Amino acid sequence: MAPDLSVRTFFKRLFRINAATITIGIVLLGIVTYQRIPFLDLMELKTVDLRFISRGAVPPGPEVVLAVVDEKSLEEQGKWVWPRTKFAEMIRILSDSGANVIAFDVGFLEADQNSIVEVVTRLENLVDSLGIDNEKLGAYLEQAKYRADNDLLFAEAIKESKAKVVLGYFFQMSPEGLEYLDENTVKVQIDNARTSRYSMIRYTSDQAQRVQLVQAFMPQSNIGVLSGSTRYSGYFNMFPDRDGGVRWVPLVVRCQEHLYAPLSVQALRAYTGRSPTVVVAEYGIQEIRIGQLGTPTDEDGRIMVNYRGGEKTFPHISVTDILHRRIPPETFKDNIVLVGATAIGIYDMRVTPFSSIYPGLEIHANVIDNILHQSFLQRPNWASLFDLVAIVFMGLSLGLLLPRLRALPGMAMAIGLLATYILLCQYLFSHLGAWLNLVYPAVVLILTYVCLTVYKYLTEERQKKFIKNAFSTYLAPSVVAQLIKSPEKLVLGGEDRVITAFFSDVQNFTSISESLTPRELVELLNEFLTEMTDVVLSHEGTVDKFEGDAIIAFFGAPTILKDPALRAWQGLY
Repeated sequence: MAPDLSVRTFFKRLFRINAATITIGIVLLGIVTYQRIPFLDLMELKTVDLRFISRGAVPPGPEVVLAVVDEKSLEEQGKWVWPRTKFAEMIRILSDSGANVIAFDVGFLEADQNSIVEVVTRLENLVDSLGIDNEKLGAYLEQAKYRADNDLLFAEAIKESKAKVVLGYFFQMSPEGLEYLDENTVKVQIDNARTSRYSMIRYTSDQAQRVQLVQAFMPQSNIGVLSGSTRYSGYFNMFPDRDGGVRWVPLVVRCQEHLYAPLSVQALRAYTGRSPTVVVAEYGIQEIRIGQLGTPTDEDGRIMVNYRGGEKTFPHISVTDILHRRIPPETFKDNIVLVGATAIGIYDMRVTPFSSIYPGLEIHANVIDNILHQSFLQRPNWASLFDLVAIVFMGLSLGLLLPRLRALPGMAMAIGLLATYILLCQYLFSHLGAWLNLVYPAVVLILTYVCLTVYKYLTEERQKKFIKNAFSTYLAPSVVAQLIKSPEKLVLGGEDRVITAFFSDVQNFTSISESLTPRELVELLNEFLTEMTDVVLSHEGTVDKFEGDAIIAFFGAPTILKDPALRAWQGLY
């Protein structure tokens, strides 16, 4: 049994390529590939950089000041690395100036090399080997060694400081290249970093305790004498995106069974006097709280840095000026002072939205400022839903309207939709700190526009060719041009319209034909009918058919004429 005609028609229409199916296909493609194409995800990160630049700089709060080892400091204090007595003196000056917190974006990972200590140590060994037992000599050598030990002097300055001191270190993220380390060495390093651990962790469920977080192999911590001199330390690791830009900073790193805090969080812990709390849910890190300060993170515990501006957005004060007491004490009073290097060649260069050469020290300052002033950039809970709705809206809106518009209005509408969406994303980014996906909806819109424009061009060209071939023999060129311009005038099934019919034949044609040979008669008819056809067409009439010597034509179809009767009359006379 043959299938029902309506069913057959349904499937033909279902699989027929037209503007609607193209649009729906592109929208579905956008939904399926959403956040699954690495190249487009990378482009999205670039648009985030552009949004920062479009927003411009935002003045930071006054709480953070940077004490920098810059070119001026190297010129006056000598080449890097400095003896730790300089940092000890700086701590005393900042403490006396009323600084609240001093945080070091510098690792003191090895003992300070001091030749005097080595000489005294050799003298002690010599005295012991000679069997000399003199208490006064031993006490003198011990005192001389203590006064020459820069690490001990630095540790003493940290302990005596009225400002709370936070030491920095970094994590070795994998054991690669560290196979030579024994278990005891790793244990010592982990113990030295104990002051960086989160002491308050809240799991929302048993499953949350097994969640996967950023995992480190071991800390490369400060030496024991310094680690034991303060209650605060934090790592300064940063993990750039694929393009090398630093847009995220991890606020939680797991090492063995403990969770560790970064330098920025530990500086805020010291500043507020409140221990940070990590809230861990089944999907990952939910939040980090420092007293009343809540910090939203992604599931990996990363915060997206809301950069306040380019380099030196925060005050930069040369360490040598601090050591020479050239800076008014009130500059540091009650502030967080971050200490680090910015001199070319010795500092940690990073790529940020505002600059390709940006001191890592200032990234910590941005994070601290973000948390203190609760000014965050984040992907809201509804962001993914918004992105998908934007994909559907952009694709379907253009798909519905573009086939009904001419080329220039269609282009204007596509550009207008894209510009409106970009401005909306920029507004939400600048004023609400909401990061919404810009690339995927824009790609869907552009792809829809290009595909529909190409489809429209190909179908219209085919339609124009068909109309021209079908009607150019019977219609005036101007009428054919109107049909090509407005093919909707060709309506199947006809329509009610007033037209003027035109009938014309040759008077006494029978008598004339009897007096001519067949060849002569054909030549006469060809000449007559050609001339009459040109007359009809010149008045925008349509030749219906020839019957012998008669011409049947009409005026007012397929194109509408205001005066079909007048044109027929003019054609007749």
